[in-house]
Amino acid sequence: MNKLKQENNELDTRDPMTVGQGDSDQHELGVIDASDAESSERWELPSFDQRQRGRKAKEEAEAPKLPTAQEIAAIREAAYEEGMQQGLDAGRQQAKQELAKMAKQFEALMQELEHPFKQQEEQLTEEFAELAMMATRHIIRRELQQDPQQIIAVIRDSIKLLPSYRRQVMIQLHPEDANLVRETFSVGKQQESSWIIADDPSIARGGCLITTDTSRIDATLEKRIAELFNHIFGDVRRSETRNSEEASESAPSNQRQEP
Repeated sequence: MNKLKQENNELDTRDPMTVGQGDSDQHELGVIDASDAESSERWELPSFDQRQRGRKAKEEAEAPKLPTAQEIAAIREAAYEEGMQQGLDAGRQQAKQELAKMAKQFEALMQELEHPFKQQEEQLTEEFAELAMMATRHIIRRELQQDPQQIIAVIRDSIKLLPSYRRQVMIQLHPEDANLVRETFSVGKQQESSWIIADDPSIARGGCLITTDTSRIDATLEKRIAELFNHIFGDVRRSETRNSEEASESAPSNQRQEP
């Protein structure tokens, strides 16, 4: 008690300037007077929970947004459709290549099968032509035997093919035909003075070989038959070739080129 009284006495006896100085020190330390407390705003320490919520909101805003289950399903479906389309395109392309390859193989096989038949057909055609020529020779020879005067018509037709300015004409005939021609021309006096009738055993009956200074006409029987058959079978072969070319041009395009 005595100590407390002593302290109070010291305060009462303290210099007023010292007390004012103490108030100034309080203002410098931020002490607010009671009269100013009503007009001042209260400052509170920020809550830890608020800072946590702010930080969490910022992190959520910056974090990448994950797709939803519906979006994942849509992505899977789109990827599946794209893969299916790519697979279909690749399958179609491969199928086209396989079909083109098979078409080429089939065409090559048909050509191989056609080649032997074509050779056989040509061989049969040649054999038929030779057989027909033999039959024609036989028929002509028989007609000549029945009508030997046909050689006269052959000579006259051949003479017409010679140039008009001919000087001398040599007619080579089979000996029997030569005698027949001499007799016929001597009786009818139709032989020209410039004609020379010569025997040639190498020439078959029914034909002749006419020669002048500038010309030569082969009117032998073999030559005339050969020309006849060349004319007939030549037209047939040209027609077959033309038909073959037209068939080749009208063939389907997928047999000649890759789709």
